[in-house]
Amino acid sequence: YEELACCNVCGEGDWEEDNKIIFCDSCDLAVHQVCYGAGARVIPEGDAPWFCDMCKFSKRAGGSSRRVEQECILCPEKGGAMKRTTDGRWAHITCALWVPNAQFLDAEGRDVIHPFAIHEDRLKLVCTICDKRMGACIQC
Repeated sequence: YEELACCNVCGEGDWEEDNKIIFCDSCDLAVHQVCYGAGARVIPEGDAPWFCDMCKFSKRAGGSSRRVEQECILCPEKGGAMKRTTDGRWAHITCALWVPNAQFLDAEGRDVIHPFAIHEDRLKLVCTICDKRMGACIQC
């Protein structure tokens, strides 16, 4: 199972010793350590669990061991590899990498997404794929 896993951020399945694909012990999200950034650089020793940011947040917010799926503020998709935004919402790491002017406060750690530099006209566009006006559409 682990040998066939692909990273939820980059979509690749290859890994190296210093950039393994790791799995959230709550929701089984698979990510490369470098692709996920902060929170995944150091893998817990022994049998200690590793949790993605969303599962950590779900546990703190409600004490539940079940992940609460949040909407991405940049696209209509739920779930996947997400990080908190500066205003307390959630966005996919991939969306923040692709949407112009979305920024990480910690660029190397890919942590805390700051969406407020995104031009407001981008938020009014209709997606050519899903035909929804939601989030920040990417144009050719």
